[in-house]
Amino acid sequence: ALQLHEFDRERSSVVQAMAYDRDDAALYVRFWRNGVVWRYRGVSEDVFEAMLQSDSLGSFLGKSIKKEFAAVEVDAEDWDRLRRRAGIVTAAEREAAYDKANASLFAQLRKSRRSLGF
Repeated sequence: ALQLHEFDRERSSVVQAMAYDRDDAALYVRFWRNGVVWRYRGVSEDVFEAMLQSDSLGSFLGKSIKKEFAAVEVDAEDWDRLRRRAGIVTAAEREAAYDKANASLFAQLRKSRRSLGF
């Protein structure tokens, strides 16, 4: 199971988003500064929940995550896959789906009009 949380700058000036993959015990953190995503393996769900409840995501990350867990940078495509797994789609994906649905609808409309003799 995957949980993904996105934050505004009022909630955190450091952490833009976090995802937790319970199956892999992996915490993913995306940073406001550069948009880079890091994966920390071996993070328990309790630690993830404590981070969510903390007053400062950045401070918690520095004190309780970075010092305890090894990090690997995650590429943008992997981050996008995680977001899709969590049910979050990008504007470009939404637009592509909308265009595809419209094209299908117009094709059906043309077919209907032809069958009715228009």
